[in-house]
Amino acid sequence: MKRFFKFLIIGALLLSAGQTLSAQWYLGGGMIGGYIGDGRSEIGLAPDIGYRFNPYVSAGSTIGYTYRRSNGTGYRRFLFDPYIRARFSPVERVYLYADAFGQYNRIRTGHGDNLVQTKVFKAGFRPGIGIPVTRRMYLMARLGYLGYSSLDGWGYHFTSSDLYLGFGVAL
Repeated sequence: MKRFFKFLIIGALLLSAGQTLSAQWYLGGGMIGGYIGDGRSEIGLAPDIGYRFNPYVSAGSTIGYTYRRSNGTGYRRFLFDPYIRARFSPVERVYLYADAFGQYNRIRTGHGDNLVQTKVFKAGFRPGIGIPVTRRMYLMARLGYLGYSSLDGWGYHFTSSDLYLGFGVAL
C-alpha cells in the first residue's frame, strides 16, 4: 500500500512538473503615449507579464510609469493594471482581443509646494489587435476602453493616454 501511494505522489509531481514546463508564460510591454517637441515631452513604459491558460484566455498585469513635462510643469503617473484577456482569431495572421481590466493610477503633478497627488481608478473592457511577427513574438495595439473612470464616469474613453503600442514574447 505504501508503494502505491509513493507511485501516486511521484506520478502527480511529474504530471504537475510537466504542466509547469509547458506553461505559456509571456512577457511584453510597450510605450504609453510618447511625444517630444514644442516645449513638451511625454514618455511612458509599461512592462507586462501574463499566463496563457489556453489559446483563447490569458491573465496578466501591467505595471507602468509615465513622465510628462509641459510648460515647466511635471507630471508623473504610476499604474497597476491587472486584466483577463479573451482572444479571437478571425484571420490567420491577425488576432483581436478584449481585456476585462481594473486599473489603479497614482498621478503627481507640479513640484515642491505645488505638488498635487490624484488617485484614479478605471475598470471596463478594452479592444485590441495583435499581429504575430514570429512564432513567439507579436506586436499589439489598443486605443480606448468602454467602462468607468473615477475622473470621467461611464462611457467610451478615447484619449491619447489610453493609447498602447507594445510587443509580447511567449516564453
